[in-house]
Amino acid sequence: MDFYRKDSQIASDRLRKAIERNRRKQLQKKELFRDQSQGPRASVRLRPASGVRRTLTKTGPSLPFRKPRLGGGLDRTMPPPPSPPLSRSQTFGGKWYQKILFYTGWAFCFVLLGRLIFADRGVIDYYSKEALIKRKVHQNDLIQRENQKLLKEIELMDKDAAYQKKMVRKHLEVIAKDEYLILFAREKSSF
Repeated sequence: MDFYRKDSQIASDRLRKAIERNRRKQLQKKELFRDQSQGPRASVRLRPASGVRRTLTKTGPSLPFRKPRLGGGLDRTMPPPPSPPLSRSQTFGGKWYQKILFYTGWAFCFVLLGRLIFADRGVIDYYSKEALIKRKVHQNDLIQRENQKLLKEIELMDKDAAYQKKMVRKHLEVIAKDEYLILFAREKSSF
């Protein structure tokens, strides 16, 4: 059993050292990248393997790194190091034909967007048709109400004799037998 523990301890020490070496290399690459792109930055200091802790000076707080477990695995509590910002050539390609394709694609998207907004059956046309439909629906409601009033009036004319007499007097200007028609003379205007 001691033999197995000794092997796992040796393997975990080797793994820990390899991880520390890899981190040192990555930090050196970051420093070179920072020096080339943005000028000098704060220095990064690594502690020896016995401390098992990484410290960044002037850039932020200390980030903990736990020792490897006896089983050979690592606690994954430390976040991965931040990736360097992408340069302009890395974002959409550095070759001239890639740039042309990139800008052509965006121009095509803007043309399609303009067509969607301003062309026939586009967004503007949709809203104008929607307003027209609302006006027509309102007119249709008014006509339906007027039709309901006319239907009630027709029913009254068919069934109610008093209403019939009232309508004849109003529209045809008929007078009853017991009534007299009086006409007044118009006044002459003096000019």
